[in-house]
Amino acid sequence: MSSDDEGSTTKKYFHLNDPSVPAFISKLERPSGSSNSLCQRNSVNFTSIQKNELIKFLKFIRDDTSRGLLELSRFKKGSPPRPVFTHIQTLSRLLPRRFDSQSRLDKDYWLDDQIISEYMVLLGKRVRTRETHFFFDTYIYGLLTERKKTHTEEGRDGDWWYSEASNKGNYICKGIVEKRIPLETVQYLFVPCGLGRHWVLAILNLRTNEMILLDSLYEKDRSPSLCEEIGKDYLIPFFSFLLLTRTGGSSERLKSKYNIDLDKNWTYRSMDVPRQQNEIDCGAFTCMLADFCADEHDPMKLQQQVFFGGDETLESFQNKNTTRSLLQANIDYFRLKIAVDILRDDLGY
Repeated sequence: MSSDDEGSTTKKYFHLNDPSVPAFISKLERPSGSSNSLCQRNSVNFTSIQKNELIKFLKFIRDDTSRGLLELSRFKKGSPPRPVFTHIQTLSRLLPRRFDSQSRLDKDYWLDDQIISEYMVLLGKRVRTRETHFFFDTYIYGLLTERKKTHTEEGRDGDWWYSEASNKGNYICKGIVEKRIPLETVQYLFVPCGLGRHWVLAILNLRTNEMILLDSLYEKDRSPSLCEEIGKDYLIPFFSFLLLTRTGGSSERLKSKYNIDLDKNWTYRSMDVPRQQNEIDCGAFTCMLADFCADEHDPMKLQQQVFFGGDETLESFQNKNTTRSLLQANIDYFRLKIAVDILRDDLGY
């Protein structure tokens, strides 16, 4: 980036009509049906030309460092630019590794918090999931872990999610408290959780007090305890606090008005989902697992056939001595699909 760029206070935008953006992306329209030949999730339907164009574009923004801080934007006639994605260079992390030089470090392919957060936003925009499913970005869990760590290290008394340094209401995060979760209709909370070098997805059912964890590095002896740790130590205490702010601290009112009973014990379960076969695909798995679950009326009862395809079950895959699911087998496609979805600001189904 030039010195002029670094010293400039004017926000710069990278328009979707830029000649370097593959033409097929900006020309896509929202389909009228539930399927889309380009963006169906269960089959790879990019044409070879579209795939090569998209890979070429992702490499271009990766190698052109001057684009690193630009905002991908859309312009409407007579309106100011609307940011779609900041730090556009981050999108290059969606490059499938097999299309790139083997000399590049694996960390270049880890999906960072911005990509995952943006995908959660897109899932939340879908009309059919808007009423019952609520999606948080990656900021919430990172904030909770940081707050608890600081609270413990400084030996403070009281609830760790309560922050005296906050600007309004002494809440841990003004933005989160002000975020209006429509409790009249919302039943499921989707929370992506960053565990240092790994991403997992937590789903909370507010009506049954059940939490499940989707971990693409699932281990029978580890994942259930990890689910309970994330729930008991972080998510349940904070969300209980957050929900009570809506009723003035009255759990009885929360129960009578919204059918949410915070006095009932929570149960924790780690769902046995497809495993990733490397150390870099956890972010892509987290996005797509959220996508699959968001399609379900009750994501807690998601059938494993959804992940493994057709009549294949987890047991049949294990009997074949493999855990290579459709998700892992097509991970290159899903990475490119996430890039297209973010570029168009629409999931398309």
